Amino acid sequence: MDDDNELDDDDTDAIQAGSQPSRRQNYNDDNDDEDDDDDNDNGRADDDADTNAVAEASLFSRIWNSFMDGNDATESETETESPFTNMLNWLNWLTEQTADVAQVGKKDKKQKVQNSNIDWLTYLKRWPFNSIFPEEPPVVKRERERERERERDRSQINRDVSGKKAQQRSKSEENVELLIHSLPAFIGNVSQARSGECHQQLELLHRQLRAHKLWTLQMLDATGKIGAGLLRGNINQFGDFDQCTKVSTSVKVTTKQPIRVLGKYCLAQIEMRSTVGSLKEPLHLLHGRGLWHGHLKNPKHFVPRYNIANWGICVPHACSAHVVHNIIETSLRPYNDTGIEFHIDVRDEHCTTKQRKSFMKLLSKDSSLATGILGIAALGLACLLALVWEHWDWISCQLQRLQHNANDESAVAPPDKTDEASGTEDIEEPQQVADESTAEQVDASGNPALHLRLLSAFSPQRTLQSLICLESPDIEFPLIHLLKILATLMIYVNLKFIMAGHLPLTNRDAFVGTVNRFWGVTYRTPLLYSDMLLLLSGFLVAYQLSHDMEKTCRLSFLRNVSHKACRYVPSILAVLGFQTWILPHLGTGPLWNLLVGENARLCEQNMWRSALSVQNTGDLEEMCSPTTAQLSLDMQLYFLGALVVWLYFTDPEAGFFLCGAFHAISVAARYSRTQRDHLAPTLFHGIHISKFYRTANLIYTSPIARATTYLLGIGAGLLLRSESGSFSIAPRFRRAGWVLAMLGIAWCFWSPADGIRSKFVYKSSEAAAYLAWSPLILGLGICWVILMAPLDKSLVQRFPNIARPVLLLSRMEIPLQLASYVVVLWNTASVKEPHQFQITDLVNLKELVFIVGFAIIVCFLIDFPAQHIGYLLMDVVFSEPLLAAVNVKENTSDAPDEATTAEKSPDSPEPIESIWSSESEPDEEKSS
Repeated sequence: MDDDNELDDDDTDAIQAGSQPSRRQNYNDDNDDEDDDDDNDNGRADDDADTNAVAEASLFSRIWNSFMDGNDATESETETESPFTNMLNWLNWLTEQTADVAQVGKKDKKQKVQNSNIDWLTYLKRWPFNSIFPEEPPVVKRERERERERERDRSQINRDVSGKKAQQRSKSEENVELLIHSLPAFIGNVSQARSGECHQQLELLHRQLRAHKLWTLQMLDATGKIGAGLLRGNINQFGDFDQCTKVSTSVKVTTKQPIRVLGKYCLAQIEMRSTVGSLKEPLHLLHGRGLWHGHLKNPKHFVPRYNIANWGICVPHACSAHVVHNIIETSLRPYNDTGIEFHIDVRDEHCTTKQRKSFMKLLSKDSSLATGILGIAALGLACLLALVWEHWDWISCQLQRLQHNANDESAVAPPDKTDEASGTEDIEEPQQVADESTAEQVDASGNPALHLRLLSAFSPQRTLQSLICLESPDIEFPLIHLLKILATLMIYVNLKFIMAGHLPLTNRDAFVGTVNRFWGVTYRTPLLYSDMLLLLSGFLVAYQLSHDMEKTCRLSFLRNVSHKACRYVPSILAVLGFQTWILPHLGTGPLWNLLVGENARLCEQNMWRSALSVQNTGDLEEMCSPTTAQLSLDMQLYFLGALVVWLYFTDPEAGFFLCGAFHAISVAARYSRTQRDHLAPTLFHGIHISKFYRTANLIYTSPIARATTYLLGIGAGLLLRSESGSFSIAPRFRRAGWVLAMLGIAWCFWSPADGIRSKFVYKSSEAAAYLAWSPLILGLGICWVILMAPLDKSLVQRFPNIARPVLLLSRMEIPLQLASYVVVLWNTASVKEPHQFQITDLVNLKELVFIVGFAIIVCFLIDFPAQHIGYLLMDVVFSEPLLAAVNVKENTSDAPDEATTAEKSPDSPEPIESIWSSESEPDEEKSS
């Protein structure tokens, strides 16, 4: 124990002097210092030997001078002598006498000793035996002296550096002790707000805190504190949001009006970086084992930032985000020298004060909210009116019965014949009025009037029948509906996996361990499921367009594009409008402004892109709903699909060449972009946020890069239509095809499985090869499954009760994708308290029910009514001119004349129905 104390005292003295290394230095530093000390000791020994030699030479010189009767021979050091001395030269030198003996004798003793040293050394150099043992040239000695000086300088520098390191380590150790014994509480100080209302409220807070007022204790209690489980990823400390926003008090300071203080909750983002190598592993655990990497400048409304802590601070309502920033910075400033650097970001839009306004006042001030609510009410009223109109006969009969029953009860005496006759006339009169009104509501062609057809588009009964109908052409492919549901479900799970990083999980390490298991690769490859949806969409488009070409020999391109736009655009605009104007007012929470508020701002800025179906023209980090990029791609690739189908029926060679060229361009684009920009095809462990967004902008939202699977779906649809759904393939080739298809699909999910490991190392060459070929291999496998699967509409007809729910979910694909993001965003932003990770954070049945309910509302109010209205408008725009032309032709041909018929030119133009048709008839073209 005494020895240890002595060592500690020596270390303390060395640290204060700054000349000796600290006792806590590494072993390598100690070895370096020992080597430097050995060199210094050798240098001191050489110096001592030289000093002794000089002293002896001085003594011998004095004896020799006395022997030579005071004659002192001097020579300049600069005089050059031949290294090969002889006896004659030595005797001549001894007989030389200088004329400066008297002057040398008058010099002081010190100078004389120096000259005698020089003379004696010169004499020794002239000794004849030096020719036998020649000395080393003076250059070598100079180099040795310079090397010694350099070594001395290095040792001095090492001592200085070691002293500085010792001081820094001692300071770091003191700060670590400070960090352990006094953790920051993030309590606002009066000096942090120099003047203004915030300064007054902070001063009032400290004054009332000394008096133990309840509202001050609530405000301090609502602020986030450092809790247990930091090394398990528990770094998101939200505090108590509700307790902070409920603080409301009035304090009388003077006789004037009392000061009103409200609680203001601000969510601060604190980024932590390690500056010491020994703290990298603890910080890695603190960040949830680095599942995602990012920094404060990365977008925050969608992808989480695992190395940034969300911290809740409760302050008086007059204090701005700048004051909160000063409070946190002042509290964390002493800990920046502990080996961890803290960077803080606080914004006013991330602060919340409870709104104490009535709903009507809120509507009067927010016109966008009022417009959105009125729009939803109008759509709901239209559905109700359509339902009443469809059942008006039954409703009128019930009303008449009620009226007759009321008249019978009010009548005292039985009615006369005249009364019966008048009653009969009264009953017949409404029937006549109804017949007249019905006649007015039917147009010349026998169809209902346009306004009634528009109203019937909102009929819930008609929408339900369209959702569960078993007579639609798409029931011929039951497997397609199952694949749609599977892809939509996996996209939902992928959204949950991404958004779970925002949650205040107390055991984030358990969450990371769960998602890093082997089955986690199924929902960490969102690109595969998006490609699957594009392939299925292309298959159905090709099947429908080829059916139109075979039936009418023309392709009404503008009408089909209008139908496609009516299916996508209204639903997207309605859901984005809900996210922008209504959703921000439907909840609160620590993350509400960070997620929902930021999402609403982006929706408002990019609403025009959604209206034009060009959401993918911007960056994904600037999109409010990432799922809309997939829908815009489907809309844009429809033009390419229609062109390929038209070329297939008019010029098959050109269509084949176009498909091959687009496939080659798509594969090359994916490979080159991934290799050049280091893109990530999967969400591997440790992916950086910037890499994720760069991949989304260059691959996910690019029509050229995503055209592979869509064109494969187009080709599969045309092949199935041309072969009438039957393929004559030998059984052994079928088995081989199934094996290859299953192996290809399995490879697409097995190849990126290494990315779920925590020690995965990214390689751009492997990522480029996978991203280039996986869409092609996956598309070929799914096309084989669709074409060769033994499933047809007979299966649907045998099990209608099972088929109807599957068809319902499949036909709601677009509303389900839009609703998934809205509900997941809503549920994530509403979390207010920390909780432990459960498997329900990835798949929540209650959340799935809300998604289906939200999608059904969108279908009944927006999606299917918009489709029916689009069909009606297209019929009016495109059919009425054709009918008018046909009627004119029929009127001119009512009185046919044989002469005019005989004189009719064979080169007369074709009728208007044959626009974009081929020269052969449909039956002949089909047979050919």
